Amino acid sequence: MTEQIDPGQPLLALSKHVVAVYENLGAEHKALSREATETSARERGQILGRMADGIREAGTKCQGVVFSLAAAYGMTLFGVDHLMSKDEEGRDYSPLTMLGTSAEALDEVAEEVLEVAKALGKVYRPTKKYPHLARARRPEHVRTALSSLRALAVGLDAELVARGSGDAEGTQLYVTYVTELEHHLFGVPAQPASLVSSKDVEKAILSSPEVAQAAMAALQQRQAAFPKAIL
Repeated sequence: MTEQIDPGQPLLALSKHVVAVYENLGAEHKALSREATETSARERGQILGRMADGIREAGTKCQGVVFSLAAAYGMTLFGVDHLMSKDEEGRDYSPLTMLGTSAEALDEVAEEVLEVAKALGKVYRPTKKYPHLARARRPEHVRTALSSLRALAVGLDAELVARGSGDAEGTQLYVTYVTELEHHLFGVPAQPASLVSSKDVEKAILSSPEVAQAAMAALQQRQAAFPKAIL
């Protein structure tokens, strides 16, 4: 008996990455908030307060990612993705719009992931007077959040490509934000600001088990979920 493949599995894998991002923001927000209240320098405290607010904003953006992923997964799970109304002979009736398209929901996910990356970038943007404040207070948690965000970006791109709507330029935007932030905080070499190529994807898969898992899940579902897609 052939095992039934769940076409929504890649979306579940993506949700785990965004959950990891969200969960690991809490420790950093707590540390920044505490430091802001304990400092005696007013301007310094204001900067720390804004940094904590930025972490909160990134967490709020993660909620949007989850909602859009849930919408895409729901359409897939309910079997209504690209479902069209029918005329009296049972043929697709185009004057009425499709009931739902997971590709549009995933496009929204891509935009929201970029907003998460931008929000985190603002948190650690150095100021002229206090450049040393632009550092991670809980490095391990921030590292995990950023690596999960990278895995989310690459896995999302693989899923968009599988559905015929991948955007290498758009993906590169949030990958660039993450790599530059990692370089600033942890000395990780930043990648060139160029479009994502097959070599870039290959390197990401080989360097990260999480990325490899997400990419493998997306590729395994490609034929089953989208039989018309060109391999």
